[in-house]
Amino acid sequence: MRQDLWTPTEDAQLRTLALAGFSLAKISKQIGRAKSGVWTRSLKLQIAIAKDQNGTQKRALFKQLPHLELKATQE
Repeated sequence: MRQDLWTPTEDAQLRTLALAGFSLAKISKQIGRAKSGVWTRSLKLQIAIAKDQNGTQKRALFKQLPHLELKATQE
C-alpha cells in the first residue's frame, strides 16, 4: 500500500466512493491505500464512510468523536 501524500484525485475518489455507500475495506482496495490511511483521511476531510461488517469502524469513530469539530449546515 502507498504511504505518500494524498492527491486531489484520491480525495475526490474517497468522497465519491463514500457517498456511494462503499465500506472502508472496499474504498481502501479501490484507491490502493491502507484502511488506516483511508480512515484517517476521511476523518480529516469529515467524510462519513459506511460501516464494515465487523463493526470496528463504529468503535473507532466513537473514540474519535471528542476530537472532531462537527459543522452544522443550513438548507
